[in-house]
Amino acid sequence: MFTNKLILNYRSANLSFKKFYTCIVERHEKVSLLPKGVDPRKYNLKSRHFQYKLVECTHIKKWGNIDVLLTEYVEGIGHKGEIVNVPRHTAYYDLLPARLAVYPTEEYLEMFSEERETLSTKAKVSPFAMKTKEELSKMVLDIPMNVNAEWTLVKDNIRIALRYKKIMCDNDSIDLDQDLDVTNKNWKEFNQEPFLVKIKINDYVSTDIKCRIVPIELEKLWEDFSAFNKTI
Repeated sequence: MFTNKLILNYRSANLSFKKFYTCIVERHEKVSLLPKGVDPRKYNLKSRHFQYKLVECTHIKKWGNIDVLLTEYVEGIGHKGEIVNVPRHTAYYDLLPARLAVYPTEEYLEMFSEERETLSTKAKVSPFAMKTKEELSKMVLDIPMNVNAEWTLVKDNIRIALRYKKIMCDNDSIDLDQDLDVTNKNWKEFNQEPFLVKIKINDYVSTDIKCRIVPIELEKLWEDFSAFNKTI
């Protein structure tokens, strides 16, 4: 009795966690039409009529994208009054519940008609540009410089340091402050406290990168490299 109660409780608990899905199927062999006036209840289906093939499973079907009308400016997606095509997961879980977007019905299109007329004058910002800005703003860029030689920090040094981080950038995209004077004599001032360098991502988006000078000695590096080769 005790075992039977456990089994019944286990079954009742599992029933609450069941999920029901919809699958679309079709017969392998179609059922022929009955003559007019024949009672369909007297028609005997054969075993071949109960063989089905799967057409579609709705629970594994991808949601796809959906068009929504933005009610506010959303960074990386669009401006107020713009109709954007976003994934359904983003629309249902982020935009629509927060009232940042609505369905583009005629009523809402008329409500945001003034904002839609000025969309052509607003800049289009890619979400990848905003993601790049976010990643660069978190970075602390180490700029290796030889302390035994005379040098002045220029754009090429920053470009090469970015290349070490697998970030390709040209000199025109680097905005180095003219008042920033970093040389081999005062590099210690910029070793502990980072300084800012502006990087231009596109015509509309730019960000500041934290940079610091990392001293290196080429002679010592060459000695260490020679000693390492002898051990091989």
